[in-house]
Amino acid sequence: MKRLPAILFFLLVVSLLLPASPTARAQDDPISIEVSPTQVTMVMAAGDETVEVVQLRNRSERVTHVTTLVEPGAEAQDLEVEVEPAEIKMAPGESAEAQIRVRAPAAADAGSRRFAVLFRAEPGTGGEVSVTGQVKVELEAQVIQPVAEAELAAPYLVDWGSSLRFMLSGRNRASYPLRFHGRVKFNGLFREQSFAADSETIGVGERGGVVIDWENPPAFAVGRVTMSLETGTGVPLEERHLLIIFPWRYTLLSLCLAAAAAAGFFAVRSLA
Repeated sequence: MKRLPAILFFLLVVSLLLPASPTARAQDDPISIEVSPTQVTMVMAAGDETVEVVQLRNRSERVTHVTTLVEPGAEAQDLEVEVEPAEIKMAPGESAEAQIRVRAPAAADAGSRRFAVLFRAEPGTGGEVSVTGQVKVELEAQVIQPVAEAELAAPYLVDWGSSLRFMLSGRNRASYPLRFHGRVKFNGLFREQSFAADSETIGVGERGGVVIDWENPPAFAVGRVTMSLETGTGVPLEERHLLIIFPWRYTLLSLCLAAAAAAGFFAVRSLA
């Protein structure tokens, strides 16, 4: 009986010195994830969409379930932000990637918008968690409008035999030199016609544009003209209006001659 306390003491010491089992270590291991990058700056045009890729890695020794949460800033309420996939399951040491998709509406004003995406880690199975990993990715979207002060000019009434000239111009509001691409499309009752032209390189803050001539229009046409000016980023600026091609000078001259003839005829009859 005197040896019993010594034996119990020996077993206690041995149990303390033995390493814990992998399962026990995994249960005690805190959740930890690594996310890169944690700060992102993007430049996008109004009406455009951009995708940023974020890398994730499970640094813990247990299966980790990662969920996402978008925190829109007060000035970023007009942006559409989605994270794909919204949930990620990673084994110990496993890596994965998530895509942050950002859309700016066509009517978005130029300026900077700040928002964040939270990546929150939880254990893949049930159990108590001593530490939950959470990483915030801060994003800044600089929305630009590449074309400003646009002027899309075209006549509404054109006489037969006259050439048609469309003038499309604007100011480069982007932070880099670019070229304007102009399009003109005519949808008429009896005819459809399309034209396109590119401008020279336009410096930052400079004004430029394109001139498109319709050399041989038909003698008569009624339809809608759609003019657009774009840079390859963002939505194109468009303007539509009615266009009538009609020999109005010849018609007016004919009406004047007919009126003069009728007046002369009645004048002669009144003298007879």
